[in-house]
Amino acid sequence: MTNEEAIHAIKCNYPHERYTMLREALDIAMLLLAAESKPMINWIKYDPANPPSAEIGGAEYLISSGHSVEVGIWLDDEWFSNGDMGMGHSEVTHYAHINLPGEDTR
Repeated sequence: MTNEEAIHAIKCNYPHERYTMLREALDIAMLLLAAESKPMINWIKYDPANPPSAEIGGAEYLISSGHSVEVGIWLDDEWFSNGDMGMGHSEVTHYAHINLPGEDTR
């Protein structure tokens, strides 16, 4: 059973209003199931034909080769790993925007 199916089953069998403690527990369960279903990091597959926007060049990203993750930037049509921790420029397969607390998500 997927998380979405479990949430649907809870909603279809939601107890009568007099069962307040059970309803509260089920509400918490549905919130946790929904949160678990959402990806923590929205990875974007790097496509050399469609790189990150030049408008945000120099912005920091999480970059990945599929085996490791580093912080890097997209600048002058090339990936640069902060501190060059070992990931080569051509090894980047995915990237993700870094959103700090309070910033809009992308």
